[in-house]
Amino acid sequence: MKAVPVEVPDAFGPDGRGPELRRWLVDSDLLFGDSDAGFAPLTGSIDGAQVDGGWVVFQGLQVIQIVPEEVHSYWHLESEPDQPSLSNVWCIKHSTWLASFAPRHLGEHEHYLLTFYDELAEVICRDLLFGLGVFDLESAIASFPQMAYAYLRRAMSREKKGKFDEAAADYKQYIAISPDASSVEYARRCLSSLGKR
Repeated sequence: MKAVPVEVPDAFGPDGRGPELRRWLVDSDLLFGDSDAGFAPLTGSIDGAQVDGGWVVFQGLQVIQIVPEEVHSYWHLESEPDQPSLSNVWCIKHSTWLASFAPRHLGEHEHYLLTFYDELAEVICRDLLFGLGVFDLESAIASFPQMAYAYLRRAMSREKKGKFDEAAADYKQYIAISPDASSVEYARRCLSSLGKR
């Protein structure tokens, strides 16, 4: 395995043991309010982290492991002992941990290791999305359209509640910005069916 430093914003830069974790971003942080009708209750699952000055979302998260700083071996630093760290975030190439999972759904996923002041998080996800300041969903979607699912889910929820004009606006917003062609087509069909009501 090889730990390759990831280029990150200053909030995640090479300061000591890493930035102080302020809170975990959870599933409800990545959805708008008024998005619950027709869906199972949220579980509070971790989807990212807020630190001083910035945030990260674990896009397409499949697996997460959080280890207290005092018990982690820092094995990732031993893979390239002469290379100075560019950040407190690494992509683990040729990961045995990633390989230990069923590969069917993980073909486009990576193993990342993030160092926070008091804990380390290892995640298997498609990508890490970084932003500055306090996490705000609408701003995050403007920077990362792959997070646009929040509009689709709210549209479906509003449709269930009979809020058809609001649902249509959300479907249109999702169609305009989402990079996911198959779900955009689904949203188009939903929007078309709203016009027949």
